[in-house]
Amino acid sequence: MTEREAYVKMAVAHAKDSEDEGASLEGRSPISLSPSSEDETVAVTRKRRRSSRAALPGSSHPRLVPEGDGSLFVAQVNLISLAGRMRSVGCCLPSLASSAEKEAYANVAVASAKVMEAFNEYVVVMEDRVEASWNEKEIESIGSEIKRLSEELEVIKREGKRDAKKIEALTDDWRRIQWENKDLTTQGKWTRKMKEVSAEIQLQEVTANIDLINELKDGGLTVDAELARLKEMEGDCEGLVASAAVSDWSIWARSSSNF
Repeated sequence: MTEREAYVKMAVAHAKDSEDEGASLEGRSPISLSPSSEDETVAVTRKRRRSSRAALPGSSHPRLVPEGDGSLFVAQVNLISLAGRMRSVGCCLPSLASSAEKEAYANVAVASAKVMEAFNEYVVVMEDRVEASWNEKEIESIGSEIKRLSEELEVIKREGKRDAKKIEALTDDWRRIQWENKDLTTQGKWTRKMKEVSAEIQLQEVTANIDLINELKDGGLTVDAELARLKEMEGDCEGLVASAAVSDWSIWARSSSNF
């Protein structure tokens, strides 16, 4: 006996058991189909389905099975078992006694298995598509986040450039103020030095006049009043020279070379 025949034989045995159970159920009183007993009919039908499921060793529905010859035999068993359960609830099915009928049912089972196989492949493809869709959404979300961060980085760069320009402008202003302060200091020293030179010149003139007057006095001229005035001017000039003295002559020299 081949493996296929063994599977078919086992399925037929399950179908006969289900048929016997269906015969015992047929001896019961028929179920009313009136509208008033609709809920009761549904309850009885569910009870019969649970009884038929408990009588079978496998699942109550054809399963999604992997590829291969074994899947075809399992599909045959499921199909024939389903036929047995249909008998148990009062459905009339042809007998599977002849080999031709068994072969016909086997062919139907093969076709059913192929359909289930195609459905399995369809489920896998749809799962892949769903996963790919999720991945695309995640990638799109990451891309949006990268774009947002890039825009924020560009804003920070522009603000940094503006701040750098402000710092450069402030640095230029500081340098300019430093040069202006230096120029003011130099000009102040230059002014004081000019006063010193002017006072020295005036002192030299006064001294020369004093010497001249002394000579005139020795010659018999009366110039006492003029001499007293010049001596007074001499004291004033000495005071101006002392107050306008510059501590560092080299600074004045560098400033004069710039002018």
